[in-house]
Amino acid sequence: MHTANAVATGIYNPYCMAETINHNSSGNSSQVAENSSVKAAAWKGKGCILVIDDDEIVRVLLSKMLEREGYTVIACADGLEGVSVFKEQKEKIDMVLLDMIMPGMNGAETFFELKRIYGDIKTLILSGYTRDDAVQQIMDNGGCGFIQKPVTHTRLFSEIERIINNKES
Repeated sequence: MHTANAVATGIYNPYCMAETINHNSSGNSSQVAENSSVKAAAWKGKGCILVIDDDEIVRVLLSKMLEREGYTVIACADGLEGVSVFKEQKEKIDMVLLDMIMPGMNGAETFFELKRIYGDIKTLILSGYTRDDAVQQIMDNGGCGFIQKPVTHTRLFSEIERIINNKES
């Protein structure tokens, strides 16, 4: 069924990005292209981010988004792998994006092990769950931020920029 009115269709990635695309009756998506190019020009990151998330889809999607915005990414499937990689490459890692709920070593355990290795590690917690006592404990001990999944592109990159550049929230 076609309608002459503009229809807003939400193209939504449940993990990282929400975006609305407006299609008119002719199927014109030029507004989206303009918005995407403005977004791409606005975010040009610099630095290395360690992504630790057991969900492969989230890990790959975050990695691709970060790389597209100019960051170098090291992706790890769990806390143990993340800690091992961090030990070997801590000098080049500028910050960590860390999931909370993972098998084996969970996010809190991973954070405290990373902090033991290098006390000033910048860590942004990403979780599909609400902020709880474990997240608060991380925040009280030097965690730089918490974002509940799903997260918009703008929110994610604003937080990364704030953390990497040591800006107050």
